[in-house]
Amino acid sequence: MCRCRRVKPSTPLADAPIVVLSSTLTKQEMHDALEQAFSENGMSSSHTRIGYDVVCRIGDPTTPQDLQRVGAHRARAILLQMTVRDVQEFEAEEGGVQNGATLRTLLALRVLLGNCCNASQLEDMRVVAQMGRPSKAIDVIDLGTTADGFDIFRPVDLSEFLNGLMFGCLSQPGLAYALKGLLGFEGVALRSQQVKNFSGSAQYLVGKRVQDLHSVFEDGIFVGLVTAKTGTACLLPPPGQVLEPEDRIVFVSARSIPTIAILPAQEQAVVISTIANKTLSPQMRDTRMMSILVTLRHLQCILDQPAIKIIGENALAGTSILAIGPTLGESAMTKIPDFVSVHAIYASAVVQALAYPRMFDCVSELFRTSKDSAGLGMFKVEDFIELGTYPFSVLMRTVRCRQPGDILVGIRKVAGGMVLAPELAEDTEVRAGDFLMILTRQREDSRSLRRAGLNGDDVAVFKHPGGTILAPDDDDGTLLPGSILAWC
Repeated sequence: MCRCRRVKPSTPLADAPIVVLSSTLTKQEMHDALEQAFSENGMSSSHTRIGYDVVCRIGDPTTPQDLQRVGAHRARAILLQMTVRDVQEFEAEEGGVQNGATLRTLLALRVLLGNCCNASQLEDMRVVAQMGRPSKAIDVIDLGTTADGFDIFRPVDLSEFLNGLMFGCLSQPGLAYALKGLLGFEGVALRSQQVKNFSGSAQYLVGKRVQDLHSVFEDGIFVGLVTAKTGTACLLPPPGQVLEPEDRIVFVSARSIPTIAILPAQEQAVVISTIANKTLSPQMRDTRMMSILVTLRHLQCILDQPAIKIIGENALAGTSILAIGPTLGESAMTKIPDFVSVHAIYASAVVQALAYPRMFDCVSELFRTSKDSAGLGMFKVEDFIELGTYPFSVLMRTVRCRQPGDILVGIRKVAGGMVLAPELAEDTEVRAGDFLMILTRQREDSRSLRRAGLNGDDVAVFKHPGGTILAPDDDDGTLLPGSILAWC
């Protein structure tokens, strides 16, 4: 009888019960709301059980006593969503205090953690506060650091996400749908894992450079890195950066630990030394062929693959003597000669911050509009490759050849839906109207809105492929709430 074995989850959110504390809803109202949400999202009530996996309690989150009663001091992850109460208090007091309920909850939690927690309980704790607007008062609250030096508390300002999302969707149709897929936890999504947690494959990853990781997973795509020594997290890290055991890989996959791609063993290979649109001398053609053979020999050795039969084209008679083919057997003998709901994105973003706090700077980078930040771009497939069916690895290489450093993470299909991070060898059909979903740092006017200047009426002018957008100006170049867009 075969026993099922579960893969260790990459976040405590996947294996710990959830407690919901509310002062505005009854227990039955919370149950009804959860059941409706589960039904709308296709979640099985037998897999996620209300009352067992999700427990509802009535109490005031702004008091330490109620927080202690539900065991907040024993939790590994805490999410504060007090934005509705913040707005109600702000309007009732005619603009007295912003984010007042969130502030009181954080201070109550700070007292509870200080009185009831020891150092070991805080080693991997994460606290995320959802905010409707920025607050300097909340930014200075310190709940301590984890064992590896990261801040336990992180505020998530949703206005930053909204601005970046709205501007991006104006110039790139379908962007929000793609972002929702990346940030969600259903199937293929953005995930993170320490290098050392890849068990037997960790030794294969340690010491590799970023530029060698683009096709490292069979069922995932490498997109970013959290560097343990500096604590920095970014998408599309520098190509020459080397992986360390304590670093965290950011990837797109359906699995919490994707499979390391091992090139399939081939029984034979044909090596041709010519280069398109370029004429090489006979000596250089043969030298190029011998270089390819040595590379194949190296890959065969490090991946522990059997020897393959080589069929090569040589221009000089002496090449057959000099060429080194693959090894054979243990004696190493040489053998003769591969837009969707904003609230859904909000929810995904704050849960990403809770599940992968060290990776969250990578998530935030997707919504920034600064010139040097990485972002998700939607590009017509016809601009990159002829229509047809290709292994996904060929599409990835095509994108990298066009713009080194860019990473293809999926395809937005013209008929609806998208393909995210398929297996490298999977045949993928690209049709007219499909869009390639590419992580890139190339910020051109055809992809994003840029400030072009100001006119006499204090109007910011933004360039866009379909015309010019006019809107009231503010200090940071983003549209003010209630702005009117005018197409010229």
